[in-house]
Amino acid sequence: MSTENAKQIVYYFDGDKATPDVVPDPLGELQAPAKGSVVERRGKLWEVVHVNEEHFDDGQLPIYRVYLRTPAGLIIPRGLGAD
Repeated sequence: MSTENAKQIVYYFDGDKATPDVVPDPLGELQAPAKGSVVERRGKLWEVVHVNEEHFDDGQLPIYRVYLRTPAGLIIPRGLGAD
């Protein structure tokens, strides 16, 4: 089992840094979303507005900080993101 690509992905919602979602990825199987993409988190759809990739020299896992906002004018397909 390789941990070469292990990382953490941290999602921030509408500028709120107090309650992020932290997603550990010990096997490196997840891909950080790209700016402009739409992701589903907390049962809703969100637009990715910025991704900050942080690497450390001390062996700490890389962190991908993903900043999300409620997408304006997004047409949501039936069955996705509906509350």
